Amino acid sequence: MGCLASKKAKHVDDVSGTEEADKPTAEAPDEKAGQAGGDSGGFGTPAECAKLIDEIVERVSGIRGKAEEYRDDLQSQVIQIEQEKSAETGADGKVNVNGVVLQTYIPDGQVDGTALLEGHEGDRLEIIVRDAGGWAYCRAEGSAATGWIPSSRVAEIARVIADHEANGAEGLLSSAQGDMVEVVNRHYSGWAYCREWKGPPLPGAPPAKEGWVTDAYLEDRRSEAMLASKWHRLVLQALDQVVSSSRELESVLAQAKSSDWGGDLSMEWMGQCLEFTRWLTTELQSITQAVSQHEQAVCVSGSYAIVQWDVTPGGSTEMAVSVGDRVLVVDAENPDWAWCRKADDSALEGWVPRNVLTVEDSGERPDEDDQQGLSLEDLPPWVKEGVACKWWSQSGSRFCDVYITRVDQEQREVKVVFAVDKNCWKCVTFDHFAQDPQDWLLQPQEDKAMELRAQLPAWVENGGGASWYSSSQRRCHPVTIREVCTRRRAVFVVFDVDRKVRKQVPFHELIDDPDACMLQRSEKDHAWRMKAKEKKSKRHADAPLIDGLPGGDDGEGLDALIQDDDDGDDAASEGSL
Repeated sequence: MGCLASKKAKHVDDVSGTEEADKPTAEAPDEKAGQAGGDSGGFGTPAECAKLIDEIVERVSGIRGKAEEYRDDLQSQVIQIEQEKSAETGADGKVNVNGVVLQTYIPDGQVDGTALLEGHEGDRLEIIVRDAGGWAYCRAEGSAATGWIPSSRVAEIARVIADHEANGAEGLLSSAQGDMVEVVNRHYSGWAYCREWKGPPLPGAPPAKEGWVTDAYLEDRRSEAMLASKWHRLVLQALDQVVSSSRELESVLAQAKSSDWGGDLSMEWMGQCLEFTRWLTTELQSITQAVSQHEQAVCVSGSYAIVQWDVTPGGSTEMAVSVGDRVLVVDAENPDWAWCRKADDSALEGWVPRNVLTVEDSGERPDEDDQQGLSLEDLPPWVKEGVACKWWSQSGSRFCDVYITRVDQEQREVKVVFAVDKNCWKCVTFDHFAQDPQDWLLQPQEDKAMELRAQLPAWVENGGGASWYSSSQRRCHPVTIREVCTRRRAVFVVFDVDRKVRKQVPFHELIDDPDACMLQRSEKDHAWRMKAKEKKSKRHADAPLIDGLPGGDDGEGLDALIQDDDDGDDAASEGSL
């Protein structure tokens, strides 16, 4: 059976809070233990030991090679996902605080060229990502400085967004909506190991309750780009663990063989090595299976799934399900939740955490006659190819301008691309519009905004070139139209000489008095301003020069070039994309 998200890992039931709780360990053999013929039982002749060690090393080396190959491929995907999402949402540099420094850390410069971050007890920061080596990449509040800090020195804090009931299941943590928990680690299966958070632990205080929580029930305040690659990074972390553990075992085996312990190797020690190898094999299989299932998860809308864990709804839009329930997956667009309908009662539907669902391999789908989903004729009248709409970004909590590029009747889905980057796209099923309109991710533009958009000059298009006139500097600068935003009714531009510098122009300035607007199609459209500048220069030809006055022709910096006018002549103000 294929999963929307991998089944709960074996160590979800018995882990003690660390990622390696269920991992066997392999250590170098004790030279004084395991003598041939002793109580521990010698393994055999040196030749037999060497042969078995070579076989284990060959197997472990193969596991490490595959893990490194998968890791490199996945790393490329992560980079692509984050770049596309950053282009879609824009980088605002905001620090999304989700953690605190537990113990002061003052690094000595850099480690192998890697930037380290200084943190003092009680400092607030954003924990962006953790790695398998025990480090966390963070961004400090206030300074926005970034760097690595030991994971043991920081705590990631999250708010529980819905009641999470353990229902007597061993290893799970019960928590109520609004509770704060420390996220000890996350697993790619969709679970997070957490402990109750009442503040930094005090000496002598009783240990806080801890256990596994469905990750979908935790608020994650990181940037939209990091949320988009969240699952992939968790898989990367698991692959890193397999690679490092394989190298660890290879090193131990090489040491045993080179030291010519021979008959000193005990059956017990060799068994530990074999157990460690089996763990590596199982873990890699689990990871590859999860990757395969994740790739299929985007296409599961319209498939049946079986519920693996009891779920108590935490809100009016969530659906209560029990182990063994059969549901129809209506909408699987959300990375953490799926909109489902009870197979035996089509009147019951709602959101269900994805990681408690296992999709049936049978591929059975509802008969067209029995399916009560929406048809093409049932869609809102504005859902047509080429129509400009807006998409609600759940992680960014804002609308983004999009265009409908495909309304697929066969697949029963609507595809949109983002106005700021046509390489970024989203899909929703027809049945998505069966929800309350206020819950739609895809929304129509307001009539007034669309009316104004249609009145803009034809050259005002995303990605087009234009010319900006700075009245303070009395000169033109080439710019690129970054976005024509109907939601904010403004045109955003970036300066070609420095794309970090941005300006915005309200729609009405381009519509009501286009010739006077600071944004024009080309420099020649500012000709009347340049003539006025020349006349003004002649009137002041005999005026004395004031040394140090900013804005002179010599040594003029970009910051001075694009600064706003003190007298307000630049009608458009600098704005965030």
